[in-house]
Amino acid sequence: MMGRILGMQWTIPPDVPVSLECRDLLCRLLVADPACRITMAQISQHPWFLQGLPPDALAMNANFLSSDDFTGVQSVEDIQRIIQIAQTPGPGKFEFNKGDAVIDQFIDDELAEGSGSLSLDLDRVAGQQQQQRYQA
Repeated sequence: MMGRILGMQWTIPPDVPVSLECRDLLCRLLVADPACRITMAQISQHPWFLQGLPPDALAMNANFLSSDDFTGVQSVEDIQRIIQIAQTPGPGKFEFNKGDAVIDQFIDDELAEGSGSLSLDLDRVAGQQQQQRYQA
């Protein structure tokens, strides 16, 4: 799945209600070249980010971004630990970390059918993952 994002092989399904502002932000975030991605400062000024934001929050963000003192901010180690926890599959039938090949094959099959959009059937993907485990 990450390879698809890095390869810019992603779309927002047309039947998913996503505002133009949100689409714009996603397109500027999910860019393979980090040098071309939207910056944190630009995100904090983006119309989608600002929508419904409490008045004091913008001042807080500006203050944080202008500071060089990151006392109390999470360390790199803390962030890496959080990422590790997030990558650990939880209980349930959807084990996406173990089934990237199944998900990628599903996406390839959907795209090959020429429908122009993906409608991810999680039960079907989970069933294929389960079938692969039993065959192993």
